[in-house]
Amino acid sequence: MRSTPFFFFVFLGQCLWAQVTVTETPLSFWVNETSGLERSGDQWVTHNDSGGTPTLYFFDDRGKVTQKKNLETLNNRDWEDITADETHYYIADTGNNFGNRQDLVIYQVHKKFWTTKTIQIRYDAQQNFDRKSKHPFDAEALLHYKGRLLLFSKNRADQTTQLYWVDKTKPKQVLKPLATWAVGSLITGADYDPKSNTLALTGYGFDGVQYLYVVSEWDADQPQKAAIQKFVIPVGKAQIEAVKIDTPRSFWVTTEMAGISGPKLMHLTLDPL
Repeated sequence: MRSTPFFFFVFLGQCLWAQVTVTETPLSFWVNETSGLERSGDQWVTHNDSGGTPTLYFFDDRGKVTQKKNLETLNNRDWEDITADETHYYIADTGNNFGNRQDLVIYQVHKKFWTTKTIQIRYDAQQNFDRKSKHPFDAEALLHYKGRLLLFSKNRADQTTQLYWVDKTKPKQVLKPLATWAVGSLITGADYDPKSNTLALTGYGFDGVQYLYVVSEWDADQPQKAAIQKFVIPVGKAQIEAVKIDTPRSFWVTTEMAGISGPKLMHLTLDPL
């Protein structure tokens, strides 16, 4: 049953400087702006953002691209994340750096690539579409949760994230926030694991520090009860924009090309606190 929107403002406790072990695997330069991460059998699925071609890239655990699927009927204005259910991929073309987009969409793509559909979205609170650098109408993180999609925004003004439900069955929707979390960074990726009931987010601060957020026993219908743990990811220059849960204490992330460092697949392990 769909719940009525809530407007809870959740504050995080202190950041946990627990030991986070990082293992890196170089990725092909085909995905130098990797911005989403999903699993398909024994393969990974990713895509580029910011005007790249409308292509899904499949790669193996060694980082080698094994297949490229060009979705010619779609447009990659700013693809920011990918998630999946049993039959479809969902691609969030929701990047909106300057708050002036009026064509925000989530693409529904059949896993056999038979059909594609478009879910058009807009924010109920946005009435002005003038170009600006600080606003709450940018989103880079999408996950699938019990038959629904959950979109997480990023706000450069106060480094909060707002949570929005998206109905997979409605072609046009106006989004109202379910909750606001004071994460203290810009959220870039999201995943949910139904087996362990774990939520994971990634984000980065204005100082370039990369963060991992973990919520155990996640209940999206009661966001005010979320106990959010925030961990520093000990990497140098990086731009982590996607996350996939391995276990409740280990996670896969990808980072875009940063400087002379190419794109990478990283495995993060949280050591006992």
